[in-house]
Amino acid sequence: THFMESPKPYADNIERYGRGRLEAEAMSAFAGSRRHLLLNGIATISDMGGSLAACRGLRRALDNGSIIGPELYFSGPQITAPGGQPAATRYRGEHDLIDQATFQAADAEAVREEVAALAKDGVDYISIVYEDEVAENSGQLPHLRVARLKPEVAQAAIAEAHRLGLKVFAGVGPGNVDLERMVRAGADDVQMDVKVSDTGLCMVIPSREYDIAWQSGAPWVAGTDFPVSGGKHCGDDIFTELRPRKDPVISRLSALEAVTYEPALLLGKDAMLGRIAPGYRANLV
Repeated sequence: THFMESPKPYADNIERYGRGRLEAEAMSAFAGSRRHLLLNGIATISDMGGSLAACRGLRRALDNGSIIGPELYFSGPQITAPGGQPAATRYRGEHDLIDQATFQAADAEAVREEVAALAKDGVDYISIVYEDEVAENSGQLPHLRVARLKPEVAQAAIAEAHRLGLKVFAGVGPGNVDLERMVRAGADDVQMDVKVSDTGLCMVIPSREYDIAWQSGAPWVAGTDFPVSGGKHCGDDIFTELRPRKDPVISRLSALEAVTYEPALLLGKDAMLGRIAPGYRANLV
């Protein structure tokens, strides 16, 4: 989930509120997001890109008990191309967000230095964006073409992260090409786009690639992409993603593992999270 972004109705009134200010104040202004996550039974989240300072501040407040909410893991800024997603899309005109929540990498050496700096700052993983076609929820720009990270730059980021013991989560666009390139480059997780239909249900697209990945033995980890998914409350969308489609290929047990054991394994926390067993965190709601 994009936990540091502002929920509705604020996101629909950016001109009035200012997205950068909202994100900087997320930990205090949007306590409702933390509350709704807990009400939905979500005790641990991974934030998929935001201001490093804001994420670190939020984690400190959660750890010392000054605020209440799920346990937080984060990547800090998303690594993207110059003029790529989300710098040229959701963050258009918001220079504080562009500067703090993204790193626009033009060459391999620069991205290696950024990954090393993030590792030193204590991030839990690295987030990269490898897509050049973005579906805008507003409907005003149904498909926006943006710059895409160069394959050699993406590969350099992944290699450096692995050298430093960090996993890499890669956001990709629709179609097979991006997915296959990131898998071959060694990405530990590939995130498919999420959108909301006219009926308000959250759907993963495209379903064909999704099914092929599952049937080939790739583990499935459920996420929401909130608030980009358009859900009313943070955490609500997890249930719609878990619902079987017409021809379900995912069992109920696998769906349960997708929100417990598999994400804990992906985060490298499977010795403390993802199971109800002696010695594990009692993250129960």
